[in-house]
Amino acid sequence: MKLTPAEEEIAQTEERRRKLHLKWKDRTQICPAVIELVRDACASGATVGNICAVLDISERKFYRWIDEFPEFAATVKAGRSIEHDRLANRLVEMALCGNVPCLIFALKSRHNYNDAGVGSATLVENKVSFNFILPEALKPGDYLKMLTATSEVIAPGDAARALAAPGVKGTHAHAHTLLFPVHYPLQLPLDHE
Repeated sequence: MKLTPAEEEIAQTEERRRKLHLKWKDRTQICPAVIELVRDACASGATVGNICAVLDISERKFYRWIDEFPEFAATVKAGRSIEHDRLANRLVEMALCGNVPCLIFALKSRHNYNDAGVGSATLVENKVSFNFILPEALKPGDYLKMLTATSEVIAPGDAARALAAPGVKGTHAHAHTLLFPVHYPLQLPLDHE
């Protein structure tokens, strides 16, 4: 009796599982048979759930093995890389044979094309642009004036006069306050004697 391709695949998986379990005595360690099976399964596109079902382990244990055994993690990564390369090659093959959806997908995913309207596509480059808007340059004298500050100690009754002076910012002053007329009043309490 001839099996269908799906039935044949199931039979092969069961046979591999049986052989694996015969070789794999210590379930706390990873043997070469497990490494080979996982690499082949990842390369074939098997999900973590399917791999765990064949190995008869939980997904939690699978991910713990990735963390604990560098060889196991490298095997999973290598298998997924093989799968990725096969899929990418097949996509390009199908696109070059005229499969329009594959062609569009390949252009967008591999060559950064973006639809810009009916019948046109533009290349989207990977770059970042920063625009700084700076104020007009100051003359050296004006720059020095901006940086220069003067101060004076005022008596409580002179606060109104000091705040009214040109260039002084603020709404109130306390006794013994230093004022900087150019920008902001810096209030420093002085010790009373």
